[in-house]
Amino acid sequence: MQVILYQFRPLPFLPNASPFCMKLETYLRMSGIEYTVRYVRSGRAVPTGKVPYADIDGQLLADSGLIISELEKRLPVALDAALTDVQQAEALAMRRMLEEHLYWAVVYSRWLDPDGSAGWGNLVTSYFGMPKLV
Repeated sequence: MQVILYQFRPLPFLPNASPFCMKLETYLRMSGIEYTVRYVRSGRAVPTGKVPYADIDGQLLADSGLIISELEKRLPVALDAALTDVQQAEALAMRRMLEEHLYWAVVYSRWLDPDGSAGWGNLVTSYFGMPKLV
């Protein structure tokens, strides 16, 4: 199986500016799946416009969660297979909290809060060449 991971370039002090890119690359490393990284500035190549995205044997997929689900269907790799049903439910609750709630607090701090955007916004926009949101 050939996996090409498309993601943002790492920052000098952080593996990636996107927590979803970090999540997917960490999954690939932990599961032992061989992959190649290609750095992009946007998700224009996929209909959802999301980064990260992956090319898995010629099939482009976006969204870190969907990519991981597809990889687990194709390979006998389930990092949480040893967890009990209760532990899997707790892991799902934690993942949902981090991805769908805490994430937006980070987005606000990074891009909209004057104190946060002064540091993060300038760094990320200059590093990636992205326009400022505010």
